[in-house]
Amino acid sequence: YHLQAIQVTGPGWLESNRYDIVAKASEPVSKDQLRQMVRTLLAQRFKLTCHKETREMPAYVVTVAKGGHKMKQSEGEGEMDVKPTGKGLIVAFTHVTMEQLSEMTQSPLQGVVVDQTGLKGAWDFTLDASSFAMTQPTGIEDAINMVIQAVNEQLGLKIEQKKVPAELLTVDHAEKVPVQN
Repeated sequence: YHLQAIQVTGPGWLESNRYDIVAKASEPVSKDQLRQMVRTLLAQRFKLTCHKETREMPAYVVTVAKGGHKMKQSEGEGEMDVKPTGKGLIVAFTHVTMEQLSEMTQSPLQGVVVDQTGLKGAWDFTLDASSFAMTQPTGIEDAINMVIQAVNEQLGLKIEQKKVPAELLTVDHAEKVPVQN
């Protein structure tokens, strides 16, 4: 459903029960097609029914900082790629859309991240974590501030916490025991 756990509500057991789902597409498919296939599988096997709604909620909003962004527009086509450069703790990101960047930052920020940069297409950039390697965060707030600082200083993007309309998924019904093959 392309949402963070914080954006999903439903029966309490959804947070504690875990399932191994082994499935394979018969041919190569796009990520969007794969997501739709998983939705169909969940509806068939778990009798999952749900609905989406939009609610005002706290989120991290990403905008371009006053000095402008420091990323380079990607050339050509390609999938997002992330790999170490071999130079310390510097990681190279290629063909990254702002939607993908927002998704990547949701986990370390532990919240919903909304892209309001207005930047279209894919981008290339590097992130250097060496300045943060010397600092041990004392809690989640320190870690969040480190991510925000790195994105601001190195990418020229600003992350602020605001209340914004965000999509939520409410699970209306799901069976605890899935239907067998």
